[in-house]
Amino acid sequence: MKALTLPSLALGATGWALTVAVTMVMLSGPFETRTCHTSCVQDLFFSAVAAGFAALLLAVIAFWRADRGVLTTLALLISGPLCAIFAALVLIGTLA
Repeated sequence: MKALTLPSLALGATGWALTVAVTMVMLSGPFETRTCHTSCVQDLFFSAVAAGFAALLLAVIAFWRADRGVLTTLALLISGPLCAIFAALVLIGTLA
């Protein structure tokens, strides 16, 4: 079902782009000289989380509906590691 796979691919790519953006902002220098501070970083991070988990949800639904084509597999491969990164960040932040 390409109706679920294509939005999943788009959301997965958006999630990765936002993750790269938040990483670049966090590593861009001292906190005082950054143009994007705490609320901006939180907005970027939670937008990336929302896009990543929505992509994973759509990819899993498409996979369950017996559309196990190349695009569905690609959508799972894009969104799965992204959500694993978010889960690890939340787990590390909770335990630390």
